[in-house]
Amino acid sequence: MNSLPERNVSIFSSAVILLLGLLLLVSFRSLEDGKLPGEYISMRIYENFTVTSSRIVIVYADDTSEIIDLAPFKFNDDYLVKNNQIITQTLNKLKKQGYKIVTSTSNGKLTSSRNMLITTFILEK
Repeated sequence: MNSLPERNVSIFSSAVILLLGLLLLVSFRSLEDGKLPGEYISMRIYENFTVTSSRIVIVYADDTSEIIDLAPFKFNDDYLVKNNQIITQTLNKLKKQGYKIVTSTSNGKLTSSRNMLITTFILEK
């Protein structure tokens, strides 16, 4: 017959083994698709107020990047709508891939030679 202290050690050992097993299973689950949960990507939109094309630059967690061309920024409804459609399509594509916007910032750079609006989105999966 087992004494009470031996029985407590046995229960404790079983609980520890069960906990370690669960942690091990969870760690393998989080490595699905080779990506860790909580990875971040950045999406930066460069809107030039010149004849130079504007762009969206996306940098993924694995350091790959994607550049999407936009039309040069103009105060013209056709350009504004078209560029906003591309930005919205890009955000929706990222949402379908499981990303959510964590934060966004925007600032302008106005100099005598270059006028630019830069918007940054940080997204998390």
